[in-house]
Amino acid sequence: MLIECPQCESPVSSSASACPKCGQPIASAQAPPVSRLNQPAGCLRTTFALAGFALTFLLVMTYCSGGFNTSARRASAPASNAQLGAAMAAVLAEPSVLSTNWLPSSLEVRVADDGTLRNGFAMYLCGVLRDNGAAHGMSVYVVDDRQRTRRLGSYACDRDTR
Repeated sequence: MLIECPQCESPVSSSASACPKCGQPIASAQAPPVSRLNQPAGCLRTTFALAGFALTFLLVMTYCSGGFNTSARRASAPASNAQLGAAMAAVLAEPSVLSTNWLPSSLEVRVADDGTLRNGFAMYLCGVLRDNGAAHGMSVYVVDDRQRTRRLGSYACDRDTR
């Protein structure tokens, strides 16, 4: 059966994928969309199995990293709220620090990325924490303020005991 090309109006076979004269795709030759009802029954089962595996993996990783150990979190916290407040004020007073995020055993410091490694700056900030009595068990992570997952430097404050 012949149909008319929507572009150049030439006669084209209804089974053709494109007009032989101008190359215009012919809509009637395209395969109908596949319905989700036509998918195999095992697809849903596989999706749930993968989701279960991912959840199990995350739970195991959290447990192995001490995520469920609340006594370890309490032991590594700063000694008092006054010390924590003084340490936070001292860190925020640094000109290059844009913001901070306190975690149970670490301090995330956000700075503008100027292309340099910041391990030395993280070590210096451990000294600031230590001077304010808030360094025990802490690690400092310096991250890019725009890409917060991009770590620019880090230092474990218990690494040295000056």
